Amino acid sequence: YGERFFDNSLGVQLFGNLERRVRSSEQYNVGIDELDLTDPDYQISDFQLKYTPEIRKRAGGKLLLDYRTLDNGIIKFNTEYNRTERRLSTIDRNYPITAGDVTFNFRGQDINTEIMNIALHGENYISDWQINWNMSYSESGSDTPYDYFMHLNEPSASANGEVVSGMYFVPENLRHTTDYEKLIPYALNNFDVAYFNRVESRISSNLDFEKTIFLDAKKAYNVFGFSGEVKFGGKYRSKYHRRKTTLRQGLYYNGIGNGFYNDVKLSDGSIVPKDFAAYGYEDLKIESNLILLTNFLDSSTRDLFGQYLLNPLIDADRVRDWYNLNINGFNKITNKYEYPVDNSDAGTNYNLTESISSGYIMNTLNIGTLATFIAGVRFEHDNNSYNAFYTNEEVTEFSVFSDTSITHNETIVLPNFHLILKPTDFMNLRFAAYRGIERPNFNYRLPTYIYGRNRVGGSGPYVKLGNPDLTNADAWNFEVNSQFFGNTIGLFSISAFYKKIENQVNQLWFVPIQNKETADSLGIVYPSDVPPFSTAYSLSYPYNTKNATRVWGFEFEHQLNFRYLPGLLSNIVLSYNFSIIKTESYTPVYNAVDYFVQLPGSPFPTKRTRVEISEAKTRTANSPELFGNVSLGYDIGGFSGRISYFYQSEYYNVYSGNSYANNIQKEFGRLDLSLKQQINDMLSVGLNVNNLTDAEEGAYLENKFVERRNDIASYRYGTTADLWLRVTL
Repeated sequence: YGERFFDNSLGVQLFGNLERRVRSSEQYNVGIDELDLTDPDYQISDFQLKYTPEIRKRAGGKLLLDYRTLDNGIIKFNTEYNRTERRLSTIDRNYPITAGDVTFNFRGQDINTEIMNIALHGENYISDWQINWNMSYSESGSDTPYDYFMHLNEPSASANGEVVSGMYFVPENLRHTTDYEKLIPYALNNFDVAYFNRVESRISSNLDFEKTIFLDAKKAYNVFGFSGEVKFGGKYRSKYHRRKTTLRQGLYYNGIGNGFYNDVKLSDGSIVPKDFAAYGYEDLKIESNLILLTNFLDSSTRDLFGQYLLNPLIDADRVRDWYNLNINGFNKITNKYEYPVDNSDAGTNYNLTESISSGYIMNTLNIGTLATFIAGVRFEHDNNSYNAFYTNEEVTEFSVFSDTSITHNETIVLPNFHLILKPTDFMNLRFAAYRGIERPNFNYRLPTYIYGRNRVGGSGPYVKLGNPDLTNADAWNFEVNSQFFGNTIGLFSISAFYKKIENQVNQLWFVPIQNKETADSLGIVYPSDVPPFSTAYSLSYPYNTKNATRVWGFEFEHQLNFRYLPGLLSNIVLSYNFSIIKTESYTPVYNAVDYFVQLPGSPFPTKRTRVEISEAKTRTANSPELFGNVSLGYDIGGFSGRISYFYQSEYYNVYSGNSYANNIQKEFGRLDLSLKQQINDMLSVGLNVNNLTDAEEGAYLENKFVERRNDIASYRYGTTADLWLRVTL
């Protein structure tokens, strides 16, 4: 809705939107067992299927007010609110080939996100000066009131020499197959012996808010026949982030009475028997004092990717009823909860404020119509405070965390230069050199220290350490851009760029540390009250690399309409763009090195092994070398249609520290369709169809030493369609 009032002095615009979308994804993962890391031979260790159905609802509104002031300026007020509700389930199971039990997992989540923005913006005039000013506040909150993770097991068991549950023996020839559907029949699917192992329940909330204020002033001038504009201003921005999470765990593998109780404790403190019938569990299935998987089964199955049978499916509503029945389970004899609070997650909570103060001055000089030269400098100052929680002891469910805080201050000068040439009426040339800044993820700077015995995907002691001394990365950028335009060729541009990044943040991802010398060589300083390590451990730690990262390449873009063609052909529009990007970065790697020490009383040197950490030149992670998009459209009357294709080449997701297990994202292409019809001045309808060809994404595992790649994952989001209606009042 839009309208103007009071002789067009006041403008009012209202926007509202409602959306409901059904989303789902399918995924498989393949575990690879490398028999010898330097030998090409391997075997499949595990095959996992995962299905994630989701319903997402969105609602929002926006109000825009603008008022024309007496100085021919304008003041705008903008407020916006959006809410997103996601209800999703994740169902997965595996097919272990080499060892281990069959596992079934279910995770149900309700995720609610609210975003509010308020802004007041002005464009006013004082004498010959134009003043632009802005004050804004934004707040976003995300809470997860329901996050329930069930783990169930089907043990590998035999009776009288015959396998009765788990997996049959998989022949050697199938341990190298890429026809993964051939592995599925080797599962016995004896759900009558599959039992409830344990459960995790998390309630979490995240809060972010940002306050911004800025003021710009500019004035045009004309000196000695040259025109130009001088501009200066300042800006202040403050961001606050907070995370709170509470983890509760229930252990069901001990059986009825030892983790599962028959009473609940109500909010008023009273203890009453559980009402099993009210939640549909009056006939709870139990075997050998264990709760069985069959209590939670859905009657249907699903073929993932059209060829992999996911059986069983776990009923999301049955699981939610189980959660409501047992979340406050209580043993009045031992005075224990069924789901006691587990403090091991408390070390991931934080609150922090990052503030940036900046000021700049710049000048634009026009040399007739031939050239424009822009030069300026910007000053930025970071003033940040970080609060986190840590314990100097091994993290357990009983850990007590203390709060700790640090501050970080940093100032940088950012010059920039631009030269724009217009040698003809159909061509522009632009040259640019400027210094930019890249700030690290705030999680890296948190004064975090977590020491544990086991982690997901690993074994043995580990340390996760933040680095409050991380500095911002900065980069010099150089760009050359040329544009050609005309009624026949449309707009064609080609750009070349080069970037050199200093102080890039790298991440040691659980690198083995075997002695104090290795940690000292990295400049790592542990909290003063941390006891010394007497054993090897794995370390996760971010740091600034001393080696520069380089990025260079070309970008092409062409926008063209065919109005010069006769008849209906004149309604065709075409646009395409693509980028070719080369990168050179440095990745942390580690090697085991033998050395000898002379021990007292020993006539011979004793061999020791230490880990040496260095950096190897690689392509930058998460950076495809080629990506592009082409769109073909047709516009006639109130109808508009577009069909587009997006392509991106493969790239490295993660480099392993020893190059035996690099993760590579597969190349990907997708075809989309967009249709719109304007019915009248008030009504328009549209249809968006994404991923018409049902393209899949996926990943490889690369062993660089033997030049081998294995398919380890595929993700399918399917073809999705949105039908929309827009009403304009």
